Amino acid sequence: MGGIYSWDYVLSNEARVQQINHEHPQADCVEMEAGGFLSAIGRYVDVEKRPAKGFVIRGISDYADKKSKEKKVRVGASRRAAEVAVDLAEWMTTVEQVGYLSSEF
Repeated sequence: MGGIYSWDYVLSNEARVQQINHEHPQADCVEMEAGGFLSAIGRYVDVEKRPAKGFVIRGISDYADKKSKEKKVRVGASRRAAEVAVDLAEWMTTVEQVGYLSSEF
């Protein structure tokens, strides 16, 4: 299984898609939204000269097949992503309370 290649703008140019496929053959797919979000955080830090942090949790529901268009598939992916976000927030709170992580996390 390969990875997810993240890009910070819409890939609508077939030549660019082919170039990415050639340069990153291990990538299974390309996503654009998270790359844009994280790029915006970086730009904010550069402009405002203040720290900012962010992370992305994705609920993958589009497997390029007819079944992924079903509402229950999309709802299930959203629920799983939300569960991961809640679990991660609870873990971070617990770890911070017991002092395993500094505020630099």
